[in-house]
Amino acid sequence: MILGVVGDTHNRLSNVEKIIDIFNEKNVDKVIHTGDITQAKTLSRFSRLNCPLFGVYGNNDLEEKGLKDIAKRNGFNFQNPPFFLTISNKKIAIFHEPEDIKNFLKKESSVQLIIHGHT
Repeated sequence: MILGVVGDTHNRLSNVEKIIDIFNEKNVDKVIHTGDITQAKTLSRFSRLNCPLFGVYGNNDLEEKGLKDIAKRNGFNFQNPPFFLTISNKKIAIFHEPEDIKNFLKKESSVQLIIHGHT
């Protein structure tokens, strides 16, 4: 299982295109985006991925129109953080902002991998 992780793409479309090319070239099985896509047109570019895309919305995504529609239209699984996934029998928690993790860890002990963006 090859897991690709990306975050804080912030509408840098040329970087997004390069990231997608790398993930496709490496035959990544799943990609996780840790938030701050910022615009629907940026998220739509990820439709070129040859694998499923999962992710969370970041602080710069909260007011952006169209992100949820693009995610739904392309079959991307995006949620507000924290987002829990189980991949290869590993429980993963996805956050955008790392500050939220400290309180989370006080309550949750079964997570085996935590991924975040923002910093």
